Amino acid sequence: MGGGSRPGTPSSSISGGGSGSTGPKPEAVSIEIVSGTAMLSIGCKAFFEKDGEIRQAEILSIRDKAKRQNIQRTADDTPIDNSDGTVEYEFYVHYVEFNKRLDEWVVDTRARLDKPVT
Repeated sequence: MGGGSRPGTPSSSISGGGSGSTGPKPEAVSIEIVSGTAMLSIGCKAFFEKDGEIRQAEILSIRDKAKRQNIQRTADDTPIDNSDGTVEYEFYVHYVEFNKRLDEWVVDTRARLDKPVT
């Protein structure tokens, strides 16, 4: 190969393109504060208490604690009416930046709703 360059490596003599753009812009992320666990949905990221610390986690599944019945809810669904407080939720969560072996079912009381949800 001529000039001592290797295939697949950037060259220092690239001309043009002085805009500084390196690729597509990241998508905007919606951040909000929710008033209750009934507003949480599968796929959103919320904060939960684990081992005395507050950690961000993605919700992978939701179920009714008493019935052990999964509730398939997405962000497009309306919140479940729990005005009488009879439904206790459990969330199967994956803690962000942690190994998936730490994924677990957590009770709704461990959700930190004072933190933003994405």
